Amino acid sequence: MKDINKEKLYLQDIVKNSYDSIKKELPNSYELKSMKELMADIENDFYTVVVVGEFKRGKSTFINAILGDDILPVDVTPTTATINAVMWNEEKKLHVHKTDGNVEELELNYENLNKYVASRKFDHSSINYLKIGMPADILKNNVVLIDTPGVDDLNKQRVDVTYNIIPRADAVIFLLDSTNAVRRTEKEFLENNILKEGINKVLFVANFIDEIDEDEDVEEVIEDISTRLSNILKMGPVQVLPVSAREALEGILDKDEERIENSGITQVSNVVKEAIDKGVESDERIQRYKARTVGILNSVKREINTLFQLENKTIDQLNIELENINKLIDNKSKLKPEINRYVLRQEEEMLAIVNKSIYYFIDELKSEIYYQFDAYKGADFKDFIEIHMPKMVERQIKNWIRQYLGQINSMFKMIEKELSNGMAKHFNTSVVKFNTNYLGEGVNPSNIANISIEAEDISKIGAVAGVLAGGSAIVVSLLGGGILLPLIGMAGAPFIGNKLKEKKLEEAKLKVRPDLESAIDDIAYKLIRTMDEYVLKNTSQIRISCENRYDAILLSIKQKVEKEIQEKENLKTKIKNKNEHLKKILLSIEEYTILMEGDNECI
Repeated sequence: MKDINKEKLYLQDIVKNSYDSIKKELPNSYELKSMKELMADIENDFYTVVVVGEFKRGKSTFINAILGDDILPVDVTPTTATINAVMWNEEKKLHVHKTDGNVEELELNYENLNKYVASRKFDHSSINYLKIGMPADILKNNVVLIDTPGVDDLNKQRVDVTYNIIPRADAVIFLLDSTNAVRRTEKEFLENNILKEGINKVLFVANFIDEIDEDEDVEEVIEDISTRLSNILKMGPVQVLPVSAREALEGILDKDEERIENSGITQVSNVVKEAIDKGVESDERIQRYKARTVGILNSVKREINTLFQLENKTIDQLNIELENINKLIDNKSKLKPEINRYVLRQEEEMLAIVNKSIYYFIDELKSEIYYQFDAYKGADFKDFIEIHMPKMVERQIKNWIRQYLGQINSMFKMIEKELSNGMAKHFNTSVVKFNTNYLGEGVNPSNIANISIEAEDISKIGAVAGVLAGGSAIVVSLLGGGILLPLIGMAGAPFIGNKLKEKKLEEAKLKVRPDLESAIDDIAYKLIRTMDEYVLKNTSQIRISCENRYDAILLSIKQKVEKEIQEKENLKTKIKNKNEHLKKILLSIEEYTILMEGDNECI
């Protein structure tokens, strides 16, 4: 099995040593910034373990037991919960990250945590998340343990955060209640979120085994939960680990080894640590870091080869190269309209494709919604309209985004690649043209040692990587909590009472149908607008990044040429001075020789 941490340290050494060497020998290299960003990414590479579950599943007590410290308040309600990210720190620290961008640093203690996690006296919407630093063994090697609000939290904003954290997680601990598992909301959460992200990274833990009735067998209860999960997940036996988080924490605090062992926390901790040690996801990231490192080092090799080229040129040739670069810098304004026209054409094509897909999706969505609406015969029309249908619409939209975003991101990659190829070709053909003009039409361009750049020098900028990093979560967050609810406006609200007889139900449907159609049209409009903004924002980001990279390359080459000219001028001056000195010595020698020869004749 690979030792991921050793590989990471080894890679860090390579990148750090390369950075130091390049900074010393090539202080104007356009890759220094890329290497600095890469070093920061590797250093801050976290293995994320997310704990999810409904409220009153004992998540905070469970996390306290895993950490071996009674630190997280357990008196949490759906109206006060926050996202808590617990990570390694030598000293206990609490950083409150607020939605306005400010960060408040506090001493990590129960009182301060309770203020933000369990108290009703603060505005929870002002808090983005809490960063908790503490020296717990499980957090070593850049492990982050994330405590999330309950998946049945009625606060839409916090639920979206929970749903968007899961796709980025390396491991997910799904906490169940062994006395009441698996509820309908948990089943929906598993079907709509966990299955799409891959079940292989999920660990199911059944809490409260100490509360199972005496006439029930714990093993049978756990087996029953496993069977239910297998049916939901449509797979073979699912491992479910039994635990009593309360017994575990009390045993840890009292240093009672027997209670700790009986609680089941040791087995859970071992499985979690094993998942961290295997580091499947971390290994994938290491491979990506290696690919980035190789790309950067290849670009540096091309820089060095350019320097060797410059060293072999005369001062006159270098002055010609410098003039070429200055012309390219001056002509950037002519290149920009071509870039803008290209990006605009691509944007128009992308928007047409995306909007066509959205229109088709909306037609399918309408058919499904209206079918469900017309076929509804139940008594709880209010629950159907206000809960079931909005959830169905949201699920369908998120599924469409997840499925279609890959195609959109492929288009982003294509734009970035074509821009890079075009700009590199513009540079290289311009240099050949400039040199040909200087040396005459009859000169074969292949015989000229021209400075050139590769498309990879421009494209290896991380622009598309930044676009892709957030994945569907970016678009889902752009949609916002208000796009879906309420489906029915004030006009239809009086007709959706809780219990309706069949005749009244049909009357209510007739009254509500116009509102429903209007709401779906509004959702379609917002989805199109949001996707348009997403496309335009990211094509603009790619264009600007390519232009900035191209400008940086031009400036870097110009500085190299100027430095080489200066060094050759200095060397020329030194050689000239040395030659003058040698000539004087030679003249003196000749004078001495003549004198010596004259003296010999006299003798």
